[in-house]
Amino acid sequence: MNKCVLIVDDDHEFSSLLRGIFEQAGYTVHTADTADHGFELLQKEPIELIVTDERLPTEMSGSDLIHKLRELDRKVPVIMVSGYLNDGAIRDLIADGVDGVFIKPLNIFSLLKKASQILESQNKRSGSDVDNSSESEAAAGGRSIGHIQGHSEKGKQFLSRAIAASAFKRNLLLIGPQGTLFEEISRDIVNISSSGERCIAFKPGEVTKESLEKPFGGDNADQPITMVILDAEQLSAEEGTLLMDLVDARGGASSSLRMIFCLSRSVEELYDAEKIDDEMYLFLGTNELVVPAIKDMPEDLLAIAKQEISERSEEAPFDAKLRSFLLDYAWPDNMLELRATIVKAISLSQPRPPQLKHFAAALNSDKGTDRLNDSRSSLERFLVQESKKYQTALNIIGDA
Repeated sequence: MNKCVLIVDDDHEFSSLLRGIFEQAGYTVHTADTADHGFELLQKEPIELIVTDERLPTEMSGSDLIHKLRELDRKVPVIMVSGYLNDGAIRDLIADGVDGVFIKPLNIFSLLKKASQILESQNKRSGSDVDNSSESEAAAGGRSIGHIQGHSEKGKQFLSRAIAASAFKRNLLLIGPQGTLFEEISRDIVNISSSGERCIAFKPGEVTKESLEKPFGGDNADQPITMVILDAEQLSAEEGTLLMDLVDARGGASSSLRMIFCLSRSVEELYDAEKIDDEMYLFLGTNELVVPAIKDMPEDLLAIAKQEISERSEEAPFDAKLRSFLLDYAWPDNMLELRATIVKAISLSQPRPPQLKHFAAALNSDKGTDRLNDSRSSLERFLVQESKKYQTALNIIGDA
């Protein structure tokens, strides 16, 4: 069965270009010019990848479409393409688990390369079985969890502990600094112990009686569920009570419900600071897993940066000066800032590969904003007329 791609964009020329490339490579392609139409297609078709613009004609944006995906309980990878994203929007998208963010004008080959990698990764994940008995020993042998690949000592320690913790029965407390990609890490931890388990994320303000009960309805009622509670210390008292009531109603030794609470500090620190009360303190428990900051894993930082850059830009240099620059910066917003900075640097350098000066400018929020928000891509139109480049694009996406 052909892989199924959904393109949501009101720029018909760009949409037609992508559709032609994917179809020539053997993919089934659906297109929509509004998020509402895209959402309808998601409910009817076996979509495996979404490429969507952020700004769309109706009230529903590309970001809104991503959020509505949760209502379907569908784990569909998303690539966001837009000419209207500011720094905060890029970080929000990355934090929401978007698999790729491209700023127009963009390198179409980099987008297709990313799409190919995502689809290939989906195939490997769906066809692989995990042997938990040897996972701890294999932590440094190729497995990554979220952005952490285990090239540094702290990275290796985290992988080993995460693999051991993946078999948790009730609650896991994931503790990390600001900018940690909690949802991405949580999903990878869940996939270690169970390939068929649903992983559903909630933010403060999204926890209601209806939203918590919805995953247990329908044909999936008996399927194991892990609920990921993001920014858990920001939950209201009412939301905390609803979570505890849910565990009381559906918990127990044989329960298929687990929860991952994502926190910025340990439970002890939150309790001492009166951020959580006695009841929540006892409910959360002490099963903690600390995610190291990216700056504390220099080898991982460089490996991640090189990979992120190569996924988005052809022939991007990664010389000693750039490595030194990346290592010297403190990254106060952690992996979220690193990924957003790479996206910005590439947008500033287009159509050429990014250099050190582009990364320096990307870290200065006062520079590059106009380039970051450029509206339409002349590159997209140019590619329509370039048959040789069109064939190159076909070869790239055809390798998936």
